[in-house]
Amino acid sequence: ERFPEAYPPFLELARERVASLTMPVLLLEAERTTELHRMVNDELAKLLPHAERVIIRGATHDMWADRRDACLDATMRFLAEQ
Repeated sequence: ERFPEAYPPFLELARERVASLTMPVLLLEAERTTELHRMVNDELAKLLPHAERVIIRGATHDMWADRRDACLDATMRFLAEQ
Protein backbone atom coordinates (compact mmCIF):
# COMPACT_ATOMS: atom_id res chain seq x y z
CA GLU A 1 0.00 0.00 0.00
CA ARG A 2 1.34 3.41 -0.97
CA PHE A 3 1.50 6.25 1.52
CA PRO A 4 -1.12 8.94 0.98
CA GLU A 5 -0.07 12.01 -0.98
CA ALA A 6 -0.55 13.96 2.25
CA TYR A 7 2.90 12.69 3.30
CA PRO A 8 5.38 14.20 0.84
CA PRO A 9 8.83 12.54 0.86
CA PHE A 10 10.65 15.85 1.44
CA LEU A 11 9.14 17.78 4.33
CA GLU A 12 12.15 20.00 5.05
CA LEU A 13 13.87 20.16 1.66
CA ALA A 14 12.56 22.31 -1.17
CA ARG A 15 12.12 20.33 -4.38
CA GLU A 16 13.40 23.30 -6.37
CA ARG A 17 16.71 23.18 -4.51
CA VAL A 18 17.11 19.48 -5.20
CA ALA A 19 16.14 19.89 -8.85
CA SER A 20 18.71 22.66 -9.26
CA LEU A 21 21.65 20.36 -8.49
CA THR A 22 23.90 20.00 -11.50
CA MET A 23 26.66 17.73 -10.21
CA PRO A 24 26.72 13.99 -10.97
CA VAL A 25 24.45 12.06 -8.63
CA LEU A 26 24.34 8.35 -7.88
CA LEU A 27 21.11 7.03 -6.39
CA LEU A 28 21.77 3.65 -4.81
CA GLU A 29 18.61 1.75 -3.97
CA ALA A 30 18.11 -1.59 -2.27
CA GLU A 31 15.82 -3.95 -4.15
CA ARG A 32 14.04 -4.89 -0.92
CA THR A 33 13.91 -1.42 0.67
CA THR A 34 10.85 -0.12 2.47
CA GLU A 35 7.97 1.47 0.57
CA LEU A 36 8.72 4.83 2.16
CA HIS A 37 12.34 4.76 0.97
CA ARG A 38 11.22 3.68 -2.50
CA MET A 39 8.90 6.70 -2.61
CA VAL A 40 11.80 9.00 -1.67
CA ASN A 41 13.99 7.40 -4.35
CA ASP A 42 11.25 7.75 -6.95
CA GLU A 43 10.88 11.44 -6.12
CA LEU A 44 14.64 12.00 -6.26
CA ALA A 45 14.75 10.30 -9.66
CA LYS A 46 12.04 12.66 -10.93
CA LEU A 47 13.81 15.72 -9.58
CA LEU A 48 17.24 14.61 -10.82
CA PRO A 49 16.68 13.12 -14.28
CA HIS A 50 20.44 13.22 -14.92
CA ALA A 51 21.13 11.02 -11.87
CA GLU A 52 22.22 7.43 -12.29
CA ARG A 53 19.93 5.08 -10.36
CA VAL A 54 21.33 1.68 -9.43
CA ILE A 55 19.25 -0.98 -7.73
CA ILE A 56 21.24 -3.37 -5.58
CA ARG A 57 19.62 -6.76 -6.17
CA GLY A 58 18.68 -8.82 -3.13
CA ALA A 59 19.58 -6.05 -0.68
CA THR A 60 17.45 -4.59 2.10
CA HIS A 61 17.64 -0.98 3.26
CA ASP A 62 20.87 -1.98 5.03
CA MET A 63 22.42 -2.63 1.60
CA TRP A 64 26.00 -1.78 2.57
CA ALA A 65 25.85 -4.65 5.08
CA ASP A 66 23.78 -6.97 2.86
CA ARG A 67 25.63 -6.50 -0.41
CA ARG A 68 28.79 -4.53 0.33
CA ASP A 69 30.63 -5.64 -2.80
CA ALA A 70 27.74 -4.74 -5.12
CA CYS A 71 27.42 -1.29 -3.49
CA LEU A 72 31.16 -0.72 -3.71
CA ASP A 73 31.27 -1.85 -7.36
CA ALA A 74 28.40 0.48 -8.32
CA THR A 75 29.98 3.39 -6.47
CA MET A 76 33.45 2.86 -7.91
CA ARG A 77 32.04 2.45 -11.44
CA PHE A 78 30.08 5.71 -11.05
CA LEU A 79 33.13 7.60 -9.75
CA ALA A 80 35.37 6.25 -12.52
CA GLU A 81 32.95 7.64 -15.11
CA GLN A 82 33.11 11.17 -13.67
